[in-house]
Amino acid sequence: NLQQRMKVHRSKTGADTLNLSGQLLTGIPERLTENHAKRSGVLALSYVLDVDLSVNALTALPAEFVYGLDDVIRLDLSHNILTDVDSLKAGLQALRILNLDSNALQRLPEDIGQLGAMEKLSFSNNRISRVPASVGKMRDLQLLYCINNVIDEVVPGALEGLSKLAELEIQNNKLRRLPDELDG
Repeated sequence: NLQQRMKVHRSKTGADTLNLSGQLLTGIPERLTENHAKRSGVLALSYVLDVDLSVNALTALPAEFVYGLDDVIRLDLSHNILTDVDSLKAGLQALRILNLDSNALQRLPEDIGQLGAMEKLSFSNNRISRVPASVGKMRDLQLLYCINNVIDEVVPGALEGLSKLAELEIQNNKLRRLPDELDG
């Protein structure tokens, strides 16, 4: 039963974790949305730091879900069929690790840089064609993985403010030249 598997548990690292990986979910369970929180007075994710929704069949990420993720530092949405993640920027100021690998994304939100605490951003194996300029606002970003997309442009300035960037994996794309920030 999904209700039993939705329980939050303490991981080996001490973080509260919600792991719904591989549950064949096509949508976010109502229990995990803002609407449920308002009705019940209890927000299911209020103390969760790690959310794993990988290996499901999610097509969308409703803003009502993102509402309760204020303290989440790791969000794994890999191996779904998401086409849009615009709702991510709302209320995720603590997010440090975001995995969007292997979805059906064609673009990242233009203002994804609002996720200012981000340290690792991975969106490999999608259909994304450009890296938006706002990525450069992620001053703490250390790891950026965007392998196997159709990226033909890294918007000028997108990597300029990334002084902590230690690893950029951008192979198997359609880039014809390196961004000016990397061409040294």
